[in-house]
Amino acid sequence: MNRPRTAKPGDVCVLLEPSEDEVVGLRQRQMSLQALFGGRPHERVHLTCQRFELPDERLLPDVMRRLRSQLVAVGPFPIVAVSLVQLDHSFWQSRLLRWRIQGTGELRRFGVIVEDVLVTVGVTPHFLPASGWEPTQVTALEAIPEVNLDSYLGDMVFPQHLFVARQVVLSRIRDRADFEILETVQLSNG
Repeated sequence: MNRPRTAKPGDVCVLLEPSEDEVVGLRQRQMSLQALFGGRPHERVHLTCQRFELPDERLLPDVMRRLRSQLVAVGPFPIVAVSLVQLDHSFWQSRLLRWRIQGTGELRRFGVIVEDVLVTVGVTPHFLPASGWEPTQVTALEAIPEVNLDSYLGDMVFPQHLFVARQVVLSRIRDRADFEILETVQLSNG
């Protein structure tokens, strides 16, 4: 499978996020990791599930309408970390510490719904869940030094509940640290 290109300004991302009441717990987890690994907490913790480029800006209202319509059938579901991973990320121009998350049927179903909506309106998704791709990482920290994760993982307990995916956010990349929120859809039905 070909790797999708690196994100660039103008791309739209489909994110799964927690509700506000879970953000405090996530921040505490980030601060605990920061005490061990350094770096800085990643703002607005989320799981990126899809990214796409709009060939025509006029397609955006249709994408949003169809997503809202299709996501009515999707209820909130848990995002659970199973380990940690570090990587140098070209878009963030930084070494990141990420939680590796557990794949689930709900997450795969969500990904296929988003992919189907995009394909239906004539937008090419960068990630292809129907072909087996699924999101696997949530960024915890940015700008960490290179570390030997193995020497720390033995003291950490996994799996760890990170959050319940309660909202879908469409976010446009303006620049490396500048994003525009286009739409937020609550996952409420189960």
